[in-house]
Amino acid sequence: QLEDEDVRRCDEVVMVEEEEDEDVNPLWKLVAAAEQQERNMKRRLERERLKMEQDCLRASSTLQKIIKAEEQSAKIILRREKAEKEALEAKEAARLAHIQKEQLAAKQQQDLVKQQQEEAILAKQQKIEAAEAAKEEAHRKEVEEYNKKME
Repeated sequence: QLEDEDVRRCDEVVMVEEEEDEDVNPLWKLVAAAEQQERNMKRRLERERLKMEQDCLRASSTLQKIIKAEEQSAKIILRREKAEKEALEAKEAARLAHIQKEQLAAKQQQDLVKQQQEEAILAKQQKIEAAEAAKEEAHRKEVEEYNKKME
């Protein structure tokens, strides 16, 4: 569309020049038309260059946005992985703490049972000793009574 417009302008310039100067050599008219076409072509090329430059800038901007988004995504992934790792570590620490608590409770229970067994053994020994002492006392009294009777 732009090319058609440029050609029309060139034709108009040529016509205006033809009207102004009917005596001019047709070669000069062709040269003028060629120069006009060259100028139009240069303008069109400059517009295309600017358009391509803008397209490149837009593509560069888009690429930078994509890179930034990927970097942010990577940071998010790293933060999530770190949080998951910390959660696993916390879960493992809680599990170990629970195991230690159970082990401590089991040890305390064992200590209590051992203490109760020792107390029971001590009480039994005391009963045996008391029984033996009572038996000896009874035997001594018997011997005393027997000795009193014999006297």
